[in-house]
Amino acid sequence: MASTASRVAMFAAGLALLWSGQGRRRFGVRTSCTRRAAGPIGGRILKTKSLYSHAFAIVAAALCIGASVDGAYAKLPAEVYAALPEITQARISPDGQYVAMLQPVAGAASVTIYKMGGGAPCAFAPTDVDVLGIVWASSRRVLVRVSYVKTLTALGEHRPRVLRKLILINTECKDPKLVLGNLDQVRESLGNTDFVGRPPNDPEHILIASAGFSLLSDSSPGEGQATALEIYKVDPETGHGDMVYRGSAHITAMNSQSNQTWTGTNYIVLDANGEPRIRYDQVNAAGDVAIYARLAGSEKWEEIYRYAAAENEKKAIIFQGFSTSDPNIAYAIAHNGNDRATAYEFDLKTKRLGRVVYQDPNVDVGGYYLEPYTRRILGVEYEAMDGQRVRWIDRDWAQIDADLHATFENSEVYIASATVDRKKFTVYVDGPQDPGGTYYYYDSTKPEIFKIGALRPRLTVAETARKQIITYKSRDGKDIAAYLTIPPGASAKNMPMVVMPHGGPEARDYSGFDWWAQFVASRGFIVLQPQFRGSDGFGEAWKDAGRYKWGLEMQNDVSDGVKYLIDQGMADPKRVCIVGWSYGGYAALAGVTLTPELYKCGVAVAGVSNLITMLGYEAIHYGMGFSADTNYWPRVIGDPTRDAERLRATSPALHADRVTASLLLIHGQNDTTVPIEQSEQMAQAMDKAGKPYQFVRVTSDDHQMRKAISRKQMLEAMDKFLQEQLK
Repeated sequence: MASTASRVAMFAAGLALLWSGQGRRRFGVRTSCTRRAAGPIGGRILKTKSLYSHAFAIVAAALCIGASVDGAYAKLPAEVYAALPEITQARISPDGQYVAMLQPVAGAASVTIYKMGGGAPCAFAPTDVDVLGIVWASSRRVLVRVSYVKTLTALGEHRPRVLRKLILINTECKDPKLVLGNLDQVRESLGNTDFVGRPPNDPEHILIASAGFSLLSDSSPGEGQATALEIYKVDPETGHGDMVYRGSAHITAMNSQSNQTWTGTNYIVLDANGEPRIRYDQVNAAGDVAIYARLAGSEKWEEIYRYAAAENEKKAIIFQGFSTSDPNIAYAIAHNGNDRATAYEFDLKTKRLGRVVYQDPNVDVGGYYLEPYTRRILGVEYEAMDGQRVRWIDRDWAQIDADLHATFENSEVYIASATVDRKKFTVYVDGPQDPGGTYYYYDSTKPEIFKIGALRPRLTVAETARKQIITYKSRDGKDIAAYLTIPPGASAKNMPMVVMPHGGPEARDYSGFDWWAQFVASRGFIVLQPQFRGSDGFGEAWKDAGRYKWGLEMQNDVSDGVKYLIDQGMADPKRVCIVGWSYGGYAALAGVTLTPELYKCGVAVAGVSNLITMLGYEAIHYGMGFSADTNYWPRVIGDPTRDAERLRATSPALHADRVTASLLLIHGQNDTTVPIEQSEQMAQAMDKAGKPYQFVRVTSDDHQMRKAISRKQMLEAMDKFLQEQLK
């Protein structure tokens, strides 16, 4: 891999070339059908200017081994797939003079800032926190979102918890300022503290929302207080903020069972003027929600809608913005009796949903595409199986999108950031001919586009497995959509197979580059990623069909996918492994305990092994009233008292005696989403049953395993295990 110094030099040289007009070449990209612009607008084909591809090609040629003449290929080392992307979140400054991005330093994400006219870039690489994301607070300051692990006490038990805070740095990556550091208490948030917008015509300030549970700066672990959701106007130069709005908050006394109960404001929607216009209040311990709104020019809050937590997904209305022509028309996402989430207008005067903005016949609408500086609604986003799309409302942005798609035909194209004058952009392009994706710089006033750099320059097309969409029938006649990834050059006949159910479970897989699936396929295994019932994005009925079905119909859908590929002659029935992360880890454990006849092996990363103890963990550690988890998980998994018999029947740790497959457990020591005790309980059950297994503890990392060294450890352990079991 290129050193940090050489990589930075490549980017700096490239950005200097951008301004000098050199580095020209024709660029013809033809990638798979992923994201497309919707609508009839035609686009112009832009000339591309490659800034770094030659330098990166030299690095890739020195480090990568390509396909051989007979179609066989040499495996790239695990570190290539485990490595963090060379670039993520490439963001152009409001004035267009800088580009900030996340880049890896010593295997962890750092912030790098490049000046467009050339000059040495700078890096902000803290060692005591994990960098999560960036946004330009002004043309002189970047807002950095970070997290870190701190041991807290709940009911006398010490536990690691992931806390978050915001830091502001200048364009030299210096002078860090803690956001809201002027307050009497420093907010180390277990809830939400984040950038929410900018005051209009005020480039010197940003708006920050802070909510949730906050520790006092001088407190001992476990001491703290609840806070209402508050909006602050913050000076990016100092980080100091003044509160401009405060929602309501109330805490009951701690009860004898476990936790405090919190009610109050937990979400606010701002209009284009930065004014709070809509707020969501949790009104009771069950998590029921009342939505209040203010008409334009009014200070009076009026209730416009209410729904029960138990009906959240069916009845909820999610507001995201306002009409520019009528300030009392809001834009919302709702089901409104439909199976699929739909984009609507909402009249704040009549308190009713109105015109349908967009509804897709196959998938849920995901949300609105907002202009970053004015919060103006530009379009509606949705995710089809073959990629993310936007139904544009704004014709100017639709034209920009059309130009980009004409240049990168049949590719996934995403406008990542824009200048305040909406003339310069950073653009992300992804497709199987461009493994991992590439960032570009685009000036819409010119007929050209510049390549900033590839996310994974060490991967080539020849080394990237092809990903296709398939559909199979479940045993009860349901159509199950899935992604099938086939190793490069493979015939897909009687091959060793890995089925990889996704996490969530109310989540889904996507059409873009998947480093985990690509790694497994690179080892010579076909990979199936089924969108089993309970998966998100395919309508409310499909998601609801997974409620209370852990280890039952949800697991059957995974099993039926395995059987389908066996019946098609693609998978060898004697060489099948189930591999998963988080909920997928649960599915892997359920696979080897509830359907042991199907699998030669299983790999569970951060997997749930005991549903009853997992629900207990959620109740104790996330039931402080600041999270809906305590109410949510019983609605998804079941009630630990009422449904105890079913939960015991589908908890893998209680059925370790059924295991006949080889088992590998992998877990991050600092995991606060699924505690490592879940893997430990499975290990203890395997010991008691006299069953062999392997257990890899990943120290100093969490549920996401954000560090390259952690992912490398995981992939190398998996690689050795899968080769032993399936070859």
